Amino acid sequence: MEAERDRARLALTQQIAERLDGDLRRLAMAGQVLAATLGQRTDFQESHLEAWMRTILDQDERIFGMSLAFEPGQFDPTRDDYCLYVYRGPNAVEKKLLLPPDYMPLYRDWEWYRKPMQEQRARWSDPYIDTGGGEIPMVTYSAPFHRAGRPAGVLTIDLSVQYFEVLRGWLKELHLGKNSYGFVLSSTGVIVSHPHPDYDFARIGRSGKRPPIITELSGADSSFAALSHQFQEVSTGSGVATDPFTGKPATFLFAPVPSADWIFVAAIEDAVANVGTK
Repeated sequence: MEAERDRARLALTQQIAERLDGDLRRLAMAGQVLAATLGQRTDFQESHLEAWMRTILDQDERIFGMSLAFEPGQFDPTRDDYCLYVYRGPNAVEKKLLLPPDYMPLYRDWEWYRKPMQEQRARWSDPYIDTGGGEIPMVTYSAPFHRAGRPAGVLTIDLSVQYFEVLRGWLKELHLGKNSYGFVLSSTGVIVSHPHPDYDFARIGRSGKRPPIITELSGADSSFAALSHQFQEVSTGSGVATDPFTGKPATFLFAPVPSADWIFVAAIEDAVANVGTK
């Protein structure tokens, strides 16, 4: 019976991860379509780009903002630097140019631009505070685009990490067990979302604290330290450890979110002491 229960719980954990993965893929699709169009046309004016980006934000409330950032001369041959940002302001959708001195350093030095250009692939970022941009905790999808076979710039979609409150609602619907909860990790172990306010970046980010890393949590014992490495090294599995957030034994089940290289982890406070990492 316990084995069947564990298999069912792990299957539900995978379903949550797959649901999150599908949601992120759909969010990225809007950016991929726009990036492909930018690669085919070079006659866009700022008003055209702004109107298109506003339409995308109007159609999907999960998106906080979008930017279009160009390599030198790619938007306008007379301009080396151009980065248009359209985002949800306090009262309405607004726009700004992400350029010095208000946006420092230059956008091409930010990780959201530099890494996808270096790797020439789309990627989701670790959580961060977009100082000078949206001014909120967020994660960013960045996709490079090309013109005439050459890198021309990067398109981004910003997702406020408050979005992950929806994810916690999904977990509650599945009833994994008494006192169960879920959290999301990036590929580098950064906690993207967590129900505990001391670990959830959406809530601590504004205070200037850096995002917590799962392998560096204070108070974690050796059982959780070993298991936290398994989260990143094993694609799908489960194990038992003392939960550093509650101080009680718990079963942890984990599954990948491939589109973002993230990991979804479910914690259930009904662990059986002799269950090991699988």
